[in-house]
Amino acid sequence: MKKIIYILFAALLGAVSCTVSEPEFPSNPEEGTVTLMMKVSFPELFVQTKSSDMAVNPNIDNIYVATFGTEHFLNDYVQAIPCDEDGNPISNYSGLENDTDFFFKVTLNSTQTKRYVHVIANGPAAVNYHDPEDELMKKLTTSGTTGAYWTYFVLPNGTYDPDPVSGDNRAENYFRNLKLIRNFARVSVSLASSVTNFSLTGYQVYNTPTHGSVAIWSENAQGSVDSGNSGYFPGYSDKTMSELLTSYTAFMPDDEINNAQPTSTTTYSNTEDKFVFERPDRDSNRPYIIMQGRYTGDSADTFYRLDFVDPDGNYLPILRNFEYKIQLTAVTKSGAADPTQAKSSNANVSALAETANLSDISDGTSRMYVQWLDQSYMDAGQRTFKYMYLKDAGEDTRSSLAELSIRSGAGEAIVGATASAAFTQSLGSDGWYTVTFSTNSAGSSEKATKFRVTGVNDQGQKLYRDIVVHVLPTQEWGTASAAASGSNVTVTVTLPTGLPSSLFPLEISFEDSQKALNPVGLGMPAKVGPSIVPGNTNTSYQFVKTVSYLEYNPAAGGSNVVTCEFKRVRNDATRLYFYNQYFAATDNYVDIN
Repeated sequence: MKKIIYILFAALLGAVSCTVSEPEFPSNPEEGTVTLMMKVSFPELFVQTKSSDMAVNPNIDNIYVATFGTEHFLNDYVQAIPCDEDGNPISNYSGLENDTDFFFKVTLNSTQTKRYVHVIANGPAAVNYHDPEDELMKKLTTSGTTGAYWTYFVLPNGTYDPDPVSGDNRAENYFRNLKLIRNFARVSVSLASSVTNFSLTGYQVYNTPTHGSVAIWSENAQGSVDSGNSGYFPGYSDKTMSELLTSYTAFMPDDEINNAQPTSTTTYSNTEDKFVFERPDRDSNRPYIIMQGRYTGDSADTFYRLDFVDPDGNYLPILRNFEYKIQLTAVTKSGAADPTQAKSSNANVSALAETANLSDISDGTSRMYVQWLDQSYMDAGQRTFKYMYLKDAGEDTRSSLAELSIRSGAGEAIVGATASAAFTQSLGSDGWYTVTFSTNSAGSSEKATKFRVTGVNDQGQKLYRDIVVHVLPTQEWGTASAAASGSNVTVTVTLPTGLPSSLFPLEISFEDSQKALNPVGLGMPAKVGPSIVPGNTNTSYQFVKTVSYLEYNPAAGGSNVVTCEFKRVRNDATRLYFYNQYFAATDNYVDIN
């Protein structure tokens, strides 16, 4: 897996402070400025299962804070400075992670008048101070192609709100738990396993913003955030596609759509997922994909058009925080020689749209956490998972009871999966509900059951998460081989296809019977423990190869063939064993002579 690196560059504040007179300025200009400490996290950087479906090298280059007054004109547009928890400036951050807080200082104009605050990652370096809020937020575009993150909240008493007793600035409390959410959708194109007569070269999405709107303005956000809840998520909710089609209210500015079209000389060589900004239904200008690939028997690549449609041929609007998986299910003939002549091929394409696979979600009022989303077991036993649902995340101090149901099953991984007695739940003193259930034995094929945890607040708004339980038979190793080249030996182990993401990361331990091999490089650390060599009852050590789901999954460009390189420390013939807890202890070795 590629290492994800983020760099946040510090900048001087003087060049970006507001200098243009506007309809409203701070009510106490003699107070000058106020410096506030910000604690920021990115809850959607990684999917919180063992695989990472929505996080492919996003870049966070800067964070800007924009404030607007009661007349909705801009008062501040200031870049925040990275610092440590004590407020000491630092040069940069690298390696942002889930459940990790990052700190910044931001200096704003001091006022005790209400302010509307937008916190923007990868915002533009310059803005037009003459624009009112609704116009300016339409025009703000991200300076990167994959890093649009944003949140919004209200300071009811302005940027300077002194506590009458302690004198502390209470406005800073609103900056202490900022969760910046994605502002884009992710699009992937893959081939179904049944498609054997076509190879994909690359693709591109058209009729989408090149750099996209950072913050989609939502009129409904006003009036619902004045309670002082920090970390509000306007327009972000976990709804079904049908609910979004009928109730989604985020504003999409027409002038931010890039209408560039493919040219006769355009070619594509990149099959990586694309990050696409919001695009609601516009009959005359809908987004689409041009795909390049080689049909069996052809001497050259040809071009195909793929549309964003459901299995019934209905158009799917592009909405942020969704993942759109476009799967090519059949190719019946060659495409067009010219990409501008590629025609719709809906009959050959099926598209599945689903929400980002997050374990921590909010719709601006309610919040739901689940302990995990996908888990695999190899045997029967009693299991648990936890969830917490807060009807009002700004007020509630304990969990509210959510509805728990079983949505689907394949061979029934859960004992009594179709009956209400299949699970129990209890509230703990820590505010988490614990769900207890039992898994069936594995048998000869995979079994799976899906729980759905649904929370409903007093206004009837729903949040839900699906939790999938797998019970798998013991896996069998595929082929293994070794090829010697001088003193080095390359070993390949083939994993079975179709393994669920919940098995990853897989840790494969290698140990040779004669201790004649050492791994080449630093990618296989040693681990001390019981020997995996048959007949050896002593403590020994193995070298561990870790395989991520991204590295394994062919849809993401991965491979089920694991390759390791070893160097001989002795020329003795040896037998190299490999082990993983999910796999049978047979056919798990390769002889090296």
